[in-house]
Amino acid sequence: MKIRRILSLFMISLLFSLSLTSCSRKEDKVSLKFEKTKFVNYSQDYEMPSEYINTYFVDDSEIRYVDATNFFKALKGFYMTSYFRVSSTYFSKNLSIFCYVNTGEKIFKTSVTFDWTNDKITVSDRYFFNLINMSVQTDYSRLISEKGATTTNEDALVFNLSDFGFNMYYKNGKCLVPFSIMNTIFCSNDYYNIYYDGEKYFGVTYDISSYTKENQIQLKTCSLNNKAQTQELREETYNHLKFVLNYYYGLKDFKNINSIELELEPYKEGILSLDPEVNKQTYYSYFVNHLDELHTRMGAYSFYYDPTVIATQDNWDLEKTSPARKKYKEVEEELKSLSTGIYNDENTYRVSGSTLVIYLKSFVTGTTEQINSTDAYKYDTYEFVKYALDNVSGQGIENVVLDLSQNGGGNVGALFRVLGFISDDSIEYCSHDYLFNSTSSSLIDIDIDNDGNFEDLDAYSEYKWHVLSSYNTFSAANSFVAMSKSLGATIIGQKSGGGMCSVLPIILPDQTTIEISSQNAQMAVVDGEYDLIEGGIEPDILIDYDKFYDIDYINSILV
Repeated sequence: MKIRRILSLFMISLLFSLSLTSCSRKEDKVSLKFEKTKFVNYSQDYEMPSEYINTYFVDDSEIRYVDATNFFKALKGFYMTSYFRVSSTYFSKNLSIFCYVNTGEKIFKTSVTFDWTNDKITVSDRYFFNLINMSVQTDYSRLISEKGATTTNEDALVFNLSDFGFNMYYKNGKCLVPFSIMNTIFCSNDYYNIYYDGEKYFGVTYDISSYTKENQIQLKTCSLNNKAQTQELREETYNHLKFVLNYYYGLKDFKNINSIELELEPYKEGILSLDPEVNKQTYYSYFVNHLDELHTRMGAYSFYYDPTVIATQDNWDLEKTSPARKKYKEVEEELKSLSTGIYNDENTYRVSGSTLVIYLKSFVTGTTEQINSTDAYKYDTYEFVKYALDNVSGQGIENVVLDLSQNGGGNVGALFRVLGFISDDSIEYCSHDYLFNSTSSSLIDIDIDNDGNFEDLDAYSEYKWHVLSSYNTFSAANSFVAMSKSLGATIIGQKSGGGMCSVLPIILPDQTTIEISSQNAQMAVVDGEYDLIEGGIEPDILIDYDKFYDIDYINSILV
């Protein structure tokens, strides 16, 4: 479930400039080497004017450090840096970046503080991570309005870098933080990632695994290919992995992981190896075989590895992959075989009697250009559902079945828009954030008829709505099953496959891309109570797989 930033939950009321209050204080007794590193933005979602990120090396270390203030300045276009203010005083011995937020009900200060003395980064609340600009290419919140958002039990978030072998420094008026840490906390968390290819930094939306094979190879072909790794790089990578799993892996409790150190111990030697092939096999063994859940996987292999080998090629090898993936693949093959000649791996719809079945391969949000085209239904899930419903209008349809049997997820904005067809009731969205130990809930309204009025009764409530689910109805599709059931839809088929956490893409210091079940876990009303939905949703009407695509049978059990 790739959850992008959907809604702007607040407005910024006070304008500040990104500037540092200068002062003198005792500096760390270290030597610095400076590198003005080229920065290229490949993301079409954000316009990034900066061409460089200042990089520093402490003493003889090869670990890349960035000045926290300069790093945010370089990300202007991604972060709303024109609203940021930076303060640093003699007595505080830390750097604070903050701004004021107006929620409509209150004005408050949201901030991140870098305490270089104790190697701690403190984020005051989740709002700081919402201070990013809207995509210039795609409107993920189109036709969506949020109201009544509440958050309970939110704690300030403290990253203890020294617990994972990392340090911060203050030198020459600059607060220096490891680049890999800044990238994870302030970029990966909002689905933008920066890579280093040995000569330059480059930024992409999500990660490079979302690119075509040819483009992945092009991006990965660089001076790091087959370059000898150092022990310091391997140790930094191992420490960063511990950091990521400790703070960001959302299924620790479900897998009874009490200690990340003990969890990684059997894999430590392979991760610390200087051989990139050993690194690759160790990552694969841990993320795919050991953790054994579909949201956690290899995204792209290390830049020190052969760039022509793409990670996804062997993620589904039944002879050596995980039990969860084996079952997913087996169900996938069965469903594809049963649907041969009916579905051609694309959205389509069919009619039998008074029943319309709409097959949705995934939940997709089209770009603004695609939405404005004459064939928008080819690119956007909401547009396709509307297209199918409009085409059967007047044909005596009473039942609509949304076939999510082979839907592995997608974008949550597209999910919300399709839910708007089912009912005029507000969509209740609830999630738990393990980073801040907070639970949030909000009500979502959809303007289905696109008239600018979110209060009118524009849902297609004249139909009886049903959702066909299978074990492969996963991630955002699993969320759709849970939320559609609370809106009154009938779930038919088999138990959905689960996947309650959004997927978080992470770049390790060796430029390996991993994707993990993140700290954001969705909850839904199941049998009248809020519950985490990792285990999937049981159907109201059980149907054997061999009947899934028999539309006449489906029609017969619904009339």
